[in-house]
Amino acid sequence: MKKKSIAIILAFCCCVSVLGCTNERNNSVEETKESKVDISDFNVVEEGNNMLPENYADYINKCANYYYNYIDVGDYSSVTYSIRKNASDTDESYNERKQNAIYEVISSNSNVKTYPKDIYDNLITTLGDNVKNEYEEYKEEDQSFENYLYKEYSYKSIDEFDKWSDDYAQNYLKQMMIVYIIAYENNITVSSEDIINKGNEQAELYDYNGYEDIVTQYGNEMNTELGYAVLYTKVMDFLVSISISE
Repeated sequence: MKKKSIAIILAFCCCVSVLGCTNERNNSVEETKESKVDISDFNVVEEGNNMLPENYADYINKCANYYYNYIDVGDYSSVTYSIRKNASDTDESYNERKQNAIYEVISSNSNVKTYPKDIYDNLITTLGDNVKNEYEEYKEEDQSFENYLYKEYSYKSIDEFDKWSDDYAQNYLKQMMIVYIIAYENNITVSSEDIINKGNEQAELYDYNGYEDIVTQYGNEMNTELGYAVLYTKVMDFLVSISISE
């Protein structure tokens, strides 16, 4: 999407080729899974929407234990992948392609039991609202929403846009569940400072006046988005460090 709002999603990874991985988790991971966090009163959407930077580390642990109900994450302790460096690659693009390949191995060996309806509905609403708001701001005189979708994004119908939104939401949710669980099982966390620094980074990129400006305009839910962006990077860097390149 060309006019992508900062509030839509800050971190999403497109995945590439499927290779293979082993079938055993190590003992420390299994012990972590057994020591579950109390999530009896946990509302993942409500807490995410009212996030303060200092609470995000605890949110990671709650989310992971919540997501155990929805997905069985494939073994990631010894992923084997094969990526050749291209002449055009930068260090960043080469590392990103490694991350994509590793994630696809894990994703293809993970089983989604069902998607959490509360988060799915929230994400679909965000996607729809962002595009509708964009349409109201940029539409030509007498232009229909369906025509706008076709002209800007080449969707031939509203049904096609809805199908894209559904696929996007499912892919994003699967990735998010995997990332939170791997983070929890390996004590990967995100600090307040990490979130604020990421916010300042994004503010510069999108022309805002710093982290505070983003949170003021979009609400505390941006702390969750920013936290996840940092968490995703940390988890993927961890996976690259333990995976095997052929």
